[in-house]
Amino acid sequence: MNTKDAVIQSYMDLVIQKNTTDVKVADICHNANISRKTFYNYFADKQEILECIFCEEIEKTMINGLQYQVDEKKEVIATYKKFLKHKDFFMIAMKSEGQNSLFDIIITHCSKLCRNLYDPYIEDKKKLDYLSYKYAASSAMLLKKWMHEGMEESAEFLAEIYLSSIQDLSSYKHGDNYK
Repeated sequence: MNTKDAVIQSYMDLVIQKNTTDVKVADICHNANISRKTFYNYFADKQEILECIFCEEIEKTMINGLQYQVDEKKEVIATYKKFLKHKDFFMIAMKSEGQNSLFDIIITHCSKLCRNLYDPYIEDKKKLDYLSYKYAASSAMLLKKWMHEGMEESAEFLAEIYLSSIQDLSSYKHGDNYK
């Protein structure tokens, strides 16, 4: 395991152990057996670790599904399964609130991804910004509910709920709405 991965794993382990994302950089360094200087070579702060985990584990799956034009339902199921892979960590991380929280990271990244995906189809950029935010916020709320309830529902179940909620965006992509 490389140093960056060791820091990430150390953070995840401590979050689970302490049942909070409020862990100290010193504890992460001690747990990963690295110096603070080494930590800061990889991350500006501990919040950046959380963002990295989301980007590496979740966002990458979403982007790969879009790039390789995987069936939309399969891509969504794969994304939810990535959350399930680290269920204990994500359930705790979702409890955190405010700026740089997992919830905030999901909204920011999903909104950006949506804007990039639908930019060619929606000429009104203000409308695109609002639709992207609506999509991202509803996705984050669905994830939050799922995680707060212990992630007991299957990835397939959540995909069905999610896909029914984004039909308005899909209609732009397929030319069913006015630009």
